[in-house]
Order: sequence, then structure tokens, then C-alpha cells
Amino acid sequence: MFNHTDKIYLIIIPFILSNCIYRVPIKTKKIVIHSCSLEKPTQTKKSENKPQITVFVHGTKLILPPVDKLFFHCKSGFHKAQEIRNLLVHGKIAFLLDKSDPDHYPMQHFYFNCWSGKLDFKEREEAARALYKNLTELIEKYQKEYGERPYLRVIGHSHGCNVILDLSAIKPENSTLSIDQLILLACPVQKATQHLIMDPMFNSVYSLYSMADPIQVLDPQGLYTYTRKKNIKSSLFSQRRFNPDSKLKQVQIKLNRRAPGHKEFIFPHMIKALPSIINAMDEWNELDNAPIEKRYMIKVMTK
Repeated sequence: MFNHTDKIYLIIIPFILSNCIYRVPIKTKKIVIHSCSLEKPTQTKKSENKPQITVFVHGTKLILPPVDKLFFHCKSGFHKAQEIRNLLVHGKIAFLLDKSDPDHYPMQHFYFNCWSGKLDFKEREEAARALYKNLTELIEKYQKEYGERPYLRVIGHSHGCNVILDLSAIKPENSTLSIDQLILLACPVQKATQHLIMDPMFNSVYSLYSMADPIQVLDPQGLYTYTRKKNIKSSLFSQRRFNPDSKLKQVQIKLNRRAPGHKEFIFPHMIKALPSIINAMDEWNELDNAPIEKRYMIKVMTK
């Protein structure tokens, strides 16, 4: 629908709009991470006996192919992190999380779900169908091997988050798939999918965003033929925040006194801090079912 020139031109508009919104008081919490020791956080929602599975879903490929290769390490499909190895940007995600918190993000149970990365509603729905098949097969495999259902954590970045949310829209009526923990990094919040976080499939949802991220709100959801045909009335651009839900915790992030950019959510300094951020969100009781008119921020300091 849009060529590369259109996409670049549209960046400036949501960036301006996102910084002209009504300002409300922001409640903050500060956490300090000693990167030299990489202290292991103890998450309150850990299952002690079950294997801990983590699946990462990447976002849209908006950059030129030569630069894309710095981020994407696999063809469409399901891949073990050990196959991708500790390479470049995406490959480091599993390695860094395993190093920061091996109890919750063990490398041997870490997977990447890769898809086309096209900026298109239907492409994301097709990616969700493939992801659903991969997850159900993976759960069945672990149940046979370990004799019990594993703990399933799924992490999405950018429109990879909406691929995950689309699981709720495409699942069969008799589906038993359950995602224990869903972590959304810089998710473009769109009218067509934002309500899906309420599906019982998602047990707990964590949404992290930054005010210095124009890419998160860039996608003009209100202009797509897809949304018009389905009579979905929405704002022109995507949003940063979901409507409140009992299972949802969402925070604005600052890292070392500045707000991270869109791609920074998957850069090493942010990924290393992620387990501590999730732990801090679990301990911050005020985040439980927080009203939409209130804002919450976690300031992360690394030493």
C-alpha cells in the first residue's frame, strides 16, 4: 500500500503528534542494574518445576535489505535459539536473556518464530496461523517429553506483538493454547487487535513503550482497506497504550536517563535489563488494572 518513500515521509507526523498529547502526571519507579554482576532477578510468577519456554517474534522489516541482515537471522519458520547462535542483533536476544536470567530464559528452551515481516494486516494473520501451529506442536512435544505442560512465555517486538495478539482471532473454537506470560515491546496499539489482550489465552500481559519512539505509532491504521472493509473506526495512527485490563501491566521506559528508540528495545542494553524490568512490574502492585488516565514509568539505571 505504501512505498518506502511514503513510509519515511510519514515518520515525522506521528512523532510530532506523540509529543503534543495531553500531559498527565507520571508515577515513576527506579531500578538499578549492576551490569558487571548481572544479578539474577527472582520473578514472582516463576513456575519452579516446569520447563520455561520462551518464544520471540520479530517485527516488521521496514529497512533496506542490506541493513535487514543485521537484525534478521532466519527464514520464515520456527527455529531453536541454539541454531541461530549469538549473532548480530536478533541472535543476541536469547544469549543475553539466558545470561541475565537463566532460570526463566534458558537457552535450551528458547525459540524464534520468524515470518515475512511485511507491513500488512493479512500477512500478520497468516503469521499468527503459523505461530499457532508451532506453539501447539511445541507444547505437545514438551508434554510428551516432560510429562507436564511447560510454562510458556512469548515476547514480541513491534508488529510481532500484533502477530501474537492475532492468535486470539485465528484460533479454533476448541483451542486449549495458553500463554502464561506475554511481553510486548514497543507494540503499535491498533483498534483491530488491542482488545485481543482480554482473551483468556493470555494469562498475563506486559507492555513496554517509549515516548521517543515515532515508529511505534507510524503505521496509519486508519487508512488501510482492511480496516475500512471491516468497518473498524480508529484514529489515523497507531497508539502507544492499551485500554486497561485486569491482566495488563504497561509502563513507559527510560534507560539511563533517556527514552529508548524503537529498535533499541531489542538492543543488548535493553534486553539485558528486561528480566529486571518485568520483575519490577510484578512487584509494583499499583500497575494492576491501572486506569488509562494514569501513566507509569520505570527508570532503569545500569552500572
